[in-house]
Amino acid sequence: FTASFETPIGGRLTDELPDRSVVVLNTDTEVVVEYSRARRTLFLQRGEAHFEVAPDLDRPFEVHPAGGVVSAVGTAFNVPLGGAGRLEVTVTEGKVTLAPAAELARAAVPVPVTNVAAGELAVLDPAYGEPEPRVLPLEAIDLDTKLAWQRGMLIFRGEPLEDILREVSRYTTVRFELVEPELAQLRVGGYFRAGDVESLLAALRESLRIESERLDGDRIALHAAD
Repeated sequence: FTASFETPIGGRLTDELPDRSVVVLNTDTEVVVEYSRARRTLFLQRGEAHFEVAPDLDRPFEVHPAGGVVSAVGTAFNVPLGGAGRLEVTVTEGKVTLAPAAELARAAVPVPVTNVAAGELAVLDPAYGEPEPRVLPLEAIDLDTKLAWQRGMLIFRGEPLEDILREVSRYTTVRFELVEPELAQLRVGGYFRAGDVESLLAALRESLRIESERLDGDRIALHAAD
């Protein structure tokens, strides 16, 4: 079995695979599926996906995002594909193993793997020279925040404005420009529907006195109110 699943910007898709595993694609995401008698292999080409894996001890289930390989038997986990090879894995059920893809490619001996259990987040970031993933425990509120996209929502809990704008831009063709660089580090919290730019602009205006100006159809400039 081979297939390719893809979503547009702002889209979301849930599909059941032949083994009854389920893959949920977030906005602007592409996943290529290759099943054989020996293994189940999925390639996360871009975007973010959540995988609910049907147990099959005879056929490993492997997800290959840039920077690593995530292996599971019967579990559920979320993988957003970051820039510059950054890899995050949030496990919601069971456990997975995570190995750096570069190590696997040149390995002549068994590669050490990292175990990640339910309620944990693993982060592998080559940009910071991390040879092995960092594994961090997550509170229930953190898990809810990371998976809110499956309900069509985005939750922010005091992240810098530049990070929030980058996340919001994944769900829309609109691009934001900060007129004053110091606005980038302002902390913002809120609960927004994914792709609802107008609600975000209203919240910034009311809470932080940040005004917006449409430069053209797809560009919005943000600046401090006079």
